[in-house]
Amino acid sequence: MLIIEIDGGGHYTEDGKNYDAERTATLEGYGLRELRFTNTEVLHSFEAVCKKIEAALEERGGDPAGRG
Repeated sequence: MLIIEIDGGGHYTEDGKNYDAERTATLEGYGLRELRFTNTEVLHSFEAVCKKIEAALEERGGDPAGRG
């Protein structure tokens, strides 16, 4: 499975970074992959974000179109 995380400003504080690192480790422990994007990336490079998501799905053997 793939988890998409969109990070706002709170993710760049020391507490936010620590929380994110712990959360990522926990998710990876369950065999999940996490992709992180900033708000700016999503707002200004949406197509590139989508391509990265599609590539990650293909790496894991999923169908980006949701067909299986």
